[in-house]
Amino acid sequence: MKKQFFVFVILAFLITSCGLDDYVYIYPVNQGNIVQHSSDRATVPINSDNGTVHGFSNYIIFYRIYISEDLFLSTISDNFNNINPLLLSNHNSIRPLIGSETFGNRNLEAIFRDLGFYFVEVQGASIDNILGTSVLPPGNQTTFLEFDFGHEGDPNMTIIHPGSGSSSYTLFRSSGGGSFTTRPLGDRTFNDSTDLKNREYINNDVNADVADLRRNNVLVHEDDMRYTYAAFYIAAVGIDATTYTSIFSTPSLINVFLLP
Repeated sequence: MKKQFFVFVILAFLITSCGLDDYVYIYPVNQGNIVQHSSDRATVPINSDNGTVHGFSNYIIFYRIYISEDLFLSTISDNFNNINPLLLSNHNSIRPLIGSETFGNRNLEAIFRDLGFYFVEVQGASIDNILGTSVLPPGNQTTFLEFDFGHEGDPNMTIIHPGSGSSSYTLFRSSGGGSFTTRPLGDRTFNDSTDLKNREYINNDVNADVADLRRNNVLVHEDDMRYTYAAFYIAAVGIDATTYTSIFSTPSLINVFLLP
């Protein structure tokens, strides 16, 4: 009997010591703290939670562009289907992951990639670096990411560090690591254009980051394709030191921006 009890204690010790203690948790951006200012701006607070996570690497931002017939100055979820049915469908696939307690570090990149999303980039810098450990504020302070699609100039992101100024970056679309080209040629900014809504350029080789517009599975006439929107989601990513694989937080919706 004593021998069986001893074996039970050893097994319990192994389970507890190799289970939760080895699980690396990456903190998400709290969805409830993100402020969406109409369809042209958003404020994302970054706290210091991930400063205590040894595996934390950086924050990543996913995006996809959607063509629409209609203008909405408020892009709340009630308007997603009216903007583009695929926007609503994609968000419905992502929404159960937001704030999920059972996410379990699944490959978030693969989930978004399967939905046609790509990584946001910035002009003249590596977004992985500027949203890496340097973006984490000291102590209980907060860093803010300000997204601006409504003022003069190209859509941009400003990083506001507590007590140490700010840095602004023009937001760039992805080129899919060279897997597709963007139109207009030579312009990867998040600005609306005729080329962006040109159906000839919406395929796997050109503007693969753009979702065409269908209603009831019928392509909408190009003359009615007047506006473009971009859905932005943010998540934290890190490396599991035991498996050397990427680990992810749950995602959060930054906003659905109307492209100027």
